[in-house]
Amino acid sequence: EVHNELFDAHLAQITAGVGIDRKAFKSYLSTVEKVLARVKLMPQDANAGAYYKAAGEFMAFAEDYAGADMLLTEAIRLFKAERHDKEELVGRLIVTCQELKDFCTKQLAAACAGGSSGSSSSR
Repeated sequence: EVHNELFDAHLAQITAGVGIDRKAFKSYLSTVEKVLARVKLMPQDANAGAYYKAAGEFMAFAEDYAGADMLLTEAIRLFKAERHDKEELVGRLIVTCQELKDFCTKQLAAACAGGSSGSSSSR
């Protein structure tokens, strides 16, 4: 739930017109990496996928779009392997991951083309 609290606080800033504090998100990445090391030791199922999704969100907000893309890809793979009785919930998670992956892909393409890294984006 720490993830939700942090994102809610940052989203409140965005709503207030302050923008995303990407430096703050970058400061969270060392903790995200420590958690990922532990998650990789867990059974690789939809529960692990939820952690990869959350970590991908942190990385995207920290402008590590390649890292975010990698984690979101893994989350989608794990969600797709989930039981069919959870199809509706898992389907929404997959859509959310895919939308953020698409955003990351656009940011990476812009950076490769010499454009902005997307730091002024409100995503």
